[in-house]
Amino acid sequence: MTCPACSRKTDDPEDLLATAVKDPWVWRRHFFLSLIWAGIGIMMAIPAHAATPNPSLGAFHILDQISPAHRREIVRSVQDSVTTPGAVSRIPSVFPLLAPGDRLLLHYEPQGHARSPVRQTVFVLDRRGRLRLPNGRSVALAGLTPREAAWRLESEPLFRGLRIVVRMLVPAPAQRPFGDSLFTARSPFSFHSGVLPVRYRLAPGDELTLSWPGKPPGHERLRIGPDGTLLVPGAGSWEVAGHRFTQVRAHLRARLRALFPGRRMSVALTHLHRIQVYVMGDVRRPGTYALSPFARVTDALFASGGPTRAGSVREITLKRRSHPDRHFDLYSLLLKGDTEEDRRLHGGEVVFVPPIGPVVAVDGAVRRPALYELSGPTTLDHLIALAGGLEPDADRTRIVIKRFGPGAKRLLLNADLDTKAGAGLMLADGDRVRIARVLPVLHRAVRLAGDVARPQAYPWSLGMRLTDLIPTRADFRSGADLRYLLILRRHQLAGGPFLAVDWVQARSHAAGPKDPLLEPGDEVYVFSLRGPRQAVIARLKREAEAVSGVTHYVPMVWVKGPVRHPGQYPFIPGMTLRGLLAAAGGLTVNPQDLHAQVAPPAGQAWGLPGVFATLLEPGQAKGVLAPGETVHLYTGPTPKEVLVTGLVRHPGRYPVLPGATVASVLKAAGGQRGGQGSRVVLYDPRLAVWQEAARARLVALLKRFALKQDRAGRQAEAALHLLSGPVSGRVLSQARAGSILGLRVRNRDRIQVERPAPTLSVAGLVVHPRSFVYQPAISPRDLIVFAGGVLAGADPRHLFVRHGNGLVASVGRHWFHPVRLRPGDVVVVPPRLGRLPKALRTRVRRWLSVNEDPVCPTVVRRAAPEYNSQVHPVAVVAPGGS
Repeated sequence: MTCPACSRKTDDPEDLLATAVKDPWVWRRHFFLSLIWAGIGIMMAIPAHAATPNPSLGAFHILDQISPAHRREIVRSVQDSVTTPGAVSRIPSVFPLLAPGDRLLLHYEPQGHARSPVRQTVFVLDRRGRLRLPNGRSVALAGLTPREAAWRLESEPLFRGLRIVVRMLVPAPAQRPFGDSLFTARSPFSFHSGVLPVRYRLAPGDELTLSWPGKPPGHERLRIGPDGTLLVPGAGSWEVAGHRFTQVRAHLRARLRALFPGRRMSVALTHLHRIQVYVMGDVRRPGTYALSPFARVTDALFASGGPTRAGSVREITLKRRSHPDRHFDLYSLLLKGDTEEDRRLHGGEVVFVPPIGPVVAVDGAVRRPALYELSGPTTLDHLIALAGGLEPDADRTRIVIKRFGPGAKRLLLNADLDTKAGAGLMLADGDRVRIARVLPVLHRAVRLAGDVARPQAYPWSLGMRLTDLIPTRADFRSGADLRYLLILRRHQLAGGPFLAVDWVQARSHAAGPKDPLLEPGDEVYVFSLRGPRQAVIARLKREAEAVSGVTHYVPMVWVKGPVRHPGQYPFIPGMTLRGLLAAAGGLTVNPQDLHAQVAPPAGQAWGLPGVFATLLEPGQAKGVLAPGETVHLYTGPTPKEVLVTGLVRHPGRYPVLPGATVASVLKAAGGQRGGQGSRVVLYDPRLAVWQEAARARLVALLKRFALKQDRAGRQAEAALHLLSGPVSGRVLSQARAGSILGLRVRNRDRIQVERPAPTLSVAGLVVHPRSFVYQPAISPRDLIVFAGGVLAGADPRHLFVRHGNGLVASVGRHWFHPVRLRPGDVVVVPPRLGRLPKALRTRVRRWLSVNEDPVCPTVVRRAAPEYNSQVHPVAVVAPGGS
């Protein structure tokens, strides 16, 4: 028996026990494998009527972890346990075992449905012998037969209920030597057929047959003995070895006629003797062969199976005693049918096949691609002659030769058979010659495709126009779009690879500028009004890029909205919106209800390139487009927009599409140009209106107190001085920190990308309100000292800093963490407001400190509920900005 832990064969159980005691891991593996066997056996012990055993995934996970040999033992034992008595096992042992790297073809169909379509999928086992399934699981199949693998896969949840057949795909055979199929095809060989030569001399072992007519007729078989004598019963014996058969036959007839008068005796040679020939060297079955005395070298090669891949077919040697060696080139027989060198064999001779000589491989557009053995110096044209010549579609100017150069390097050579140097190129051992085929491109032809009656290629002639190719409406199918014909120009690219033509206009102005001249290689495509167009446009675009080169950009334009076929279309120089609408099949709504807007190329936001700008008014259909632009057609109210200004690559107006954010709008504008110091600010015109109204109400209240000639009036007048600045409608962050690039924008918003000035300012009740050059170590109180100090009526306890991003920080509230100034910050010294009513004093301080913050819960919810009812993006500092 075999130890399942160490795979060692032994018949002594005590030996196994001793091994287990010596190696503690052995009995653990025994115990582990016993658990697997028992667990899978219990799970497979289901009623006989069950279709397929379904073990748990945990058991199969353990099965995938063991070695291939143990896996196969367990699978076979489990299958034997679930096979019904008297049934034939599903797993024959004659199939090859799967190994890493094998390619498998899986046929699977629902069980019990014979007419269901069979699906096929090709899988490749990884280097661990596992098959990766589409659901992400890996199943170990190494060590199993294809049928065992099918049973294993049928138990997976992904294939449950399916009948699976696993087949191994045999890799494509390598290129074979020329003439190898002559011997591998198992062609029968004959020792002799036909008429005996006149000069054939009898030898020991030949058999003669005597026959005579009569009632009954008779015959007698006579064999020439080892001593060369022929014994004829009743007539004696004669020594016939070495004599010609014709002489022996005549003499035997005369002698029998004399002994048996009145009988007509006939003599025939019915069996020939055999000669012993040695076939040695690189042959498939070397050894000694008994052949016919008329056998030749090729008969000996057929008997031995022919040369191997390592054997030569051009230097086959025939060795004779006391005679010089004769050489036989099998190519002379295969290529010319010449049998002059295929000499007759004699007893004791040796047919020797030496190792193969220099070999050159040729494939491609030749009639007999194969490996050819060279015999002496061989040129390229001689090799092509050996391969049967070139095929009609061979490109004589594009012959590539792979060669092993000096220093273990591979070289590539290019040869042209139309030149003397190319045809006379000397070949070397190991060369691989590849003859390319002519490109499948028709020269001096134009192709008509699409929704036409006769889509095919037509010969091109000088001066040929579109109306010559499509002269009448009968050449179109019903439903063809006559207003937009697309011509792909493969040769003349000065005006671009595409040309759009209106056939109706071309027919009305035949031989005019609207009836274009065709060039060789042009493809005219006619679209259908009902069928899709984007797949054809994509194909023509790929062909245009392939013709123009990988570095050539084929310009396109996009159209979206209420058109028959929205999508991308080739850009034609001078293309207008009317032409783009014709390419898209026309409008599907009344043009009086349309608004057209164009996005020039600048980015890839929302899947559209471009700076957004209103181009057309409703009802108009004019305007020249540019490459890369996108035309948006809208119905109903004017589309929503957002304005982008400042340090961006393409400032302008952009559409507010569903889900548009500050980041997507900036990406559409080409990105920021300000570098690390730039920042993004968001302005809302509706917020500016609300702020102006709120400031007007606050100013009206303060003016009432400013009329009083007391301290409250002076404080109100100082507050009015600070409230005199204009409002901007700036949107600040509700969290007072972080980025807003992922927040949404609304209609008529303005995004400003700016670089903060490298200064620090002081405002409010100071002696000299002014700006100073930014210094990193300066503090707010230092700036107030630089400004000459505070004025009478100032409130130094409520100093605050308005940062460049709009956020506000109180100076007096940061004793342990002082406020750090950044470029563009403003230090504000507010007035004392202790004489004003508490409600008014709170509103003024909030306005001065928070300024334009629209998300103040006590003000905005009451004054602007409409604004606060939506989730609105807020301004942030760009990454790296202040």
